[in-house]
Amino acid sequence: MKKIILFFKTRVYPFLVKFYSCLGIEIKESKELIFLIRKSFSNQLGADEQKKVTNQILDICKIIPLLLIFIIPCGGLILALIFRFLPKKIFYPSAFLDLK
Repeated sequence: MKKIILFFKTRVYPFLVKFYSCLGIEIKESKELIFLIRKSFSNQLGADEQKKVTNQILDICKIIPLLLIFIIPCGGLILALIFRFLPKKIFYPSAFLDLK
């Protein structure tokens, strides 16, 4: 039992703290996305701004399944396993690429 508690304290809990901080970064980037979308209604977006919008929409599409997994029971443990074994560039939003 002590090994399990130690595993959660040393591995799972720090991972969840990093997950929440990366989630905060994604929320900030989503606010920028809303600003750019509003701007696009009145003005033409530049190529750099269009690239930011595209990347952020892809990130939102990637993060929704991760949040759904986190809601289920033992979702934090399942997320830790997913982040351990799945290829990073395909499944991870940009803020999560440095998550270990």
